[in-house]
Amino acid sequence: MTLEWVALAAVRWVYLLAAAGLFGLSLFPIYAPREIRRIYAEDAYIGATMKALAGAAFVSTLAWAVVTLASLTGDGLISALDVAAWRVFVLETTFGPAWTLGAALALLNVLLVARAGVRKSFGLLAPASALLLVSHVWLGHAAAVEGASARAVKLGYTLHVLGAGAWFGGLLALTFLLGHFDDLLDTQALLERFSRLGLLAVAALLIGGVVNAAAHLPSVASIVSSAWGRTLLVKMALVVLMLGLAGLNRFVLMPRLRLYPTSSGKALRLSVVAETVLGVAVLTLTAALGILDPAS
Repeated sequence: MTLEWVALAAVRWVYLLAAAGLFGLSLFPIYAPREIRRIYAEDAYIGATMKALAGAAFVSTLAWAVVTLASLTGDGLISALDVAAWRVFVLETTFGPAWTLGAALALLNVLLVARAGVRKSFGLLAPASALLLVSHVWLGHAAAVEGASARAVKLGYTLHVLGAGAWFGGLLALTFLLGHFDDLLDTQALLERFSRLGLLAVAALLIGGVVNAAAHLPSVASIVSSAWGRTLLVKMALVVLMLGLAGLNRFVLMPRLRLYPTSSGKALRLSVVAETVLGVAVLTLTAALGILDPAS
């Protein structure tokens, strides 16, 4: 494990965390109950978080290029000051145009969240952040797949990251909002909407994950013999834990809210926080999977 590998993994992790969180947070008010949207749009913490995530996505996109450029030239970080190296990177590499598109999308998201009145930006920010999240399909392992399966793999990647973003960003929104409501009906309505969206998000995540694993694993045995396969197994185990917490929330804690609103509400908030922390861990492993060689 080299310093370059660690730097690329760290940059990719920040990007995934920021882009996934931004997409899920911007999508949330579109499907949330109407009475909750005003509170959501006016919450200072949510607005500040979305601006921070957009900024982090932009900075990490630039940092990815700097680290990659340093690796390609062998001149270290000083290569970031070399205009000729940047010209070659952008115009003469297979991933240069894709990176340029991603950087433009990251800047667009920064501009959208910086607009006065974030509430008016959700309709534009949701598709813009979705495109940002998907743009790395041309910068990772999926871009290396050729032939008849190339489109299926890219579609699988798209489903996987959009499902992950909707789920993770939705959890971030719930973490902010669950403490706002004394009205049991508002809480129930919020959780029921998220639960429905969560089913679609998990389905997309799992379908996309299966397609990508099937495309990248050279053999069934490599899931335990390779570092990529073992990392995937740990990621799958964490996703199973997240699904377990989601099931606990939906089928145990939500029905108990009417009977024991105080204790069940506290347990629900703790469960959502734990699920969010697991989501951060899953994205960390996803970043590592994007750097590791599936055949190693």
